[in-house]
Amino acid sequence: MKKLLAFVLTIILFAIVGSIALHDFEKETAYLTKAVNGRIVVNDFDLQDNNVIELKGGWEFFRDKLLSSKDIAEIDNIKSEYVPVSQNWKDISGTNTGYGIGTYRLIIHVENPSGIYGLKINSIQMAHKMYLNGQLIAQLGNPGEKKDFISKNISYVHYLQLKKGDNELIIQVANFIHLPTGGINKPIFLGKQGAISDLRDRDLIIDCMTITSFFIMGFFFGGLFFQRRKEFYLVHFAFVCLFIGLYQFVHGEKVIYFLFPTISYPSVLRLQYLSLCGITITVYSYLLTAHKQYASKKWVYLFIGLSGYMLLYDLLFVEKVSGVFVFMHTVLGAISLFYACYIFIQSTLSKETEGYYLLFAAISIAAYTMLENINAYTNTYIANWVNLLPLVALMMFSLLLSLRFMLAFRKIEHLSTELIKTDQVKNEFLERTTHEFLTPLTGIRQITESMLKSKELLEENNLQKMELIRSLSFRLTMLVHEISDFVNLKQGLLKMEKVIVDVHATITIEISIFQIIAQQKKVKIVNQVPANTPFIIADENRFRQIVGNLLDNAVKNTHAGEIIVSAVQKGNYVNIIVKDNGGGMGQKKLEQVMNLLHHNMESDHLHGLGLKIVKQLLNLQDGKITVVSKEGEGTVVTFSLPMSMQSKIPSYKARKNTENDRNFFQMATPYFSKVKAPYTVLLVDDSDAFLKIMADIIESIPANVIAVKDGCEALSIMNRNAQIDLVVVDLVMPKISGYELSKKIRENYSLVDLPILMMLESSYHTDKINILQMGANDVINKPFDYAEFEARVKNLLMMKEAVNQSIAMEVAFLQSQIKPHFLFNVLNTINALSYTDIEQSREVTENFAEYLRNSFDFHNTNTLIPFEKEMQLITSYVEIEKMRFRDRIHIQYDIKVKDFMVPPLIVQPVIENAIRHGISKKAAGGFLFFSVEQKKKQIMITIEDTGVGMSPETLASIFSSAAREGHVGLKNINKRLKYYYGTELQITSEENSGTKVVLEITDLK
Repeated sequence: MKKLLAFVLTIILFAIVGSIALHDFEKETAYLTKAVNGRIVVNDFDLQDNNVIELKGGWEFFRDKLLSSKDIAEIDNIKSEYVPVSQNWKDISGTNTGYGIGTYRLIIHVENPSGIYGLKINSIQMAHKMYLNGQLIAQLGNPGEKKDFISKNISYVHYLQLKKGDNELIIQVANFIHLPTGGINKPIFLGKQGAISDLRDRDLIIDCMTITSFFIMGFFFGGLFFQRRKEFYLVHFAFVCLFIGLYQFVHGEKVIYFLFPTISYPSVLRLQYLSLCGITITVYSYLLTAHKQYASKKWVYLFIGLSGYMLLYDLLFVEKVSGVFVFMHTVLGAISLFYACYIFIQSTLSKETEGYYLLFAAISIAAYTMLENINAYTNTYIANWVNLLPLVALMMFSLLLSLRFMLAFRKIEHLSTELIKTDQVKNEFLERTTHEFLTPLTGIRQITESMLKSKELLEENNLQKMELIRSLSFRLTMLVHEISDFVNLKQGLLKMEKVIVDVHATITIEISIFQIIAQQKKVKIVNQVPANTPFIIADENRFRQIVGNLLDNAVKNTHAGEIIVSAVQKGNYVNIIVKDNGGGMGQKKLEQVMNLLHHNMESDHLHGLGLKIVKQLLNLQDGKITVVSKEGEGTVVTFSLPMSMQSKIPSYKARKNTENDRNFFQMATPYFSKVKAPYTVLLVDDSDAFLKIMADIIESIPANVIAVKDGCEALSIMNRNAQIDLVVVDLVMPKISGYELSKKIRENYSLVDLPILMMLESSYHTDKINILQMGANDVINKPFDYAEFEARVKNLLMMKEAVNQSIAMEVAFLQSQIKPHFLFNVLNTINALSYTDIEQSREVTENFAEYLRNSFDFHNTNTLIPFEKEMQLITSYVEIEKMRFRDRIHIQYDIKVKDFMVPPLIVQPVIENAIRHGISKKAAGGFLFFSVEQKKKQIMITIEDTGVGMSPETLASIFSSAAREGHVGLKNINKRLKYYYGTELQITSEENSGTKVVLEITDLK
């Protein structure tokens, strides 16, 4: 019903507009003058008040002849006729062609000529010469026979002087290019110079306004389409505007000649047909895209196809375009206009707000089209104000589109508000969910860890399942933390604290953490980051998170081979490259990843969450990331961060608050406190401020403090000073990181021998777990609380004290124990000698008594004793063994220094081991060399025998956890050497050649 009503209303609308156009299609003046029988009388009264007159009426016309004034005067009985000046040639001749030649003649009678007059010529098709009183005054092209014909048709003004009385105006016209029409098809105006100039200027201004407006709007909507690519109607409307602008550019005053004066008229004709067909085609396409609910695809495609065919014919055969084709252009244009009005009325009837704008636009276009068609088919002048009608339509369309954008903006604003609310609910849900997940996940992990500690109770199959549960729960925990980070990123809660970061040290720590996981998959992580890599400006924790995420991804996707991490400076940025030789990605998957990185960062899908977090963290730190991958060859991920201009890191951790302080505190290292206390704590941190703060806290416990700024200094101090009870070290430092330092310490000291308190700035739970797994006893976050730091240090020192007491009790036990078989052998020896050699029996008894006295002397549980007392025990023992084995044992002493203190039973067990397990095992016996000498501050005690020696396997097993019972004494000695002096037993041995043992101790008096 609405469609029928819209159709009827469209017909009524066209009828009304057509009636108005037919009623007022001709420009009328108050003083209308017409030519009669080739003569017109012009009075000053006709041209007053800046009026112009149209030279219309009956002109004398000479068909098929190009005549001059002289020709007309000399030729007798020349045939002529009087015709309306704006009538088409084919209407005059009754033929269907506009081709031909002819001469127009008009006598202009002026009673009282005054000043300069002007003629405004609008259109004479398609070439002409103009003569006034026998003189050639204007020419366009070359009117002549077909072989001499040159076309040109533009609107122009010519100024002239008229004489009193009759003035003969002759116009020779020729047309052999435009088949439908020819001759003078638009009125010629006469007026005073100023009036003609004003008329010309008005027409040009209106044309230029129309052209400029439509071109600007066309480019505007075209550019808008590139911003809103889904709204295709914008580009179609843009072309509608451009083609209307082009139509005005090549019609009317033909502004095109001002810019391209040498363009040929056939080219102008082609542009005219292109603009006509272009308007028709783009109007249909606009209707189909902007009003698809009303437009019929079938009819639209049909008319677009017809218009396209006609355009192709026009461009190829411009000189053969007939009146039928021109009429078809008119019909198609009228149909498109009628169809547009029909659709716009439907929109109005549907109570769409934009329908009213469309209706006004349709009325303006309808009026303009009808007037232009009347002008084209009647050769009647239409005032140039008519050209403003398209501007009215354009304004309506612009208001319509602005209305659409306003409505769209309101809708988007409403949806944005709703989306913000929904997003807030989603974020709150994710936040609550992550917290709720962490509790059961922690329980699962703890139960799993507890069960894995009792591996002997689990079957092999169940053990593998428990390992899998632990691995999956760990990854799920990591995912929960990533979701939490993602929510914080979305809410803008993550704040970047940009500082100077040591790339090499930080990456070394991360590689060390992931190395353990990689080794389980037989993957090697290679650190190729140069130690002199420039520092960067970044948030240190977030930088570690970025590296960690990329390493985790590389380890997961690499099943064998290696992962190479490198860094290189590029301009003002440092590029960090993570390269693996895993499975890589195909082109499709790589495109998805690149789309994720560059176009889809606001997506809420959790797939590729780690990579999204990496991208957003880099964005917050002015960084970039690229991914290159090839299936079967691996993946290379490169990210860059701004380089720091500083060559070193001042106050590495405390720099946020102090680096701009001119009076910044500096602390000379190594620093040794003057406090006398039973404990010694080694502090390692590159921040002078933190060193001072920690030293003050620890000295108040009380405890001695040794403070250094890097790992190299710390290792040097530990080599020189063995009595260190606790090491407090920062995780991230230049030269040697806290991780590397703790690894080196653990090579010589167990967790109980030398506790380590690690300091870090990261708040990640996984970082703390990894640090504890690396060998630290405890972890504390920086900046720390005074009381918390003091409590943790005290706890570790108490643990160390308990260990010391345990070691002392173990030494006492070793001192007090005498092996039964040794007693049995000595007593048997004394008994045997009592029958054969009373003196020797007496000597053995005295030595045995001295040995027992020294062994049962519980004062030997003291920490240190004079070496001479240890020597007495050694001598007694050796003499007893010599009596037992007689000539099989030979000992040589080289004691160059005796005045020093040693732990009790530190040397005698080594000599006992050399005799019992080395020399006595040989049938022929052997030699024992015992020497003591001083080298600088170190005392070297060497015990060398020529016994049976040891195999490499036996030598390697001495200090292992699976060592045999016979090696317990050596293990204890080695442990006490580490504790007192920070050294180890140096043992070299060769089977059947003997063994050499060296003890290195500090001269402690």
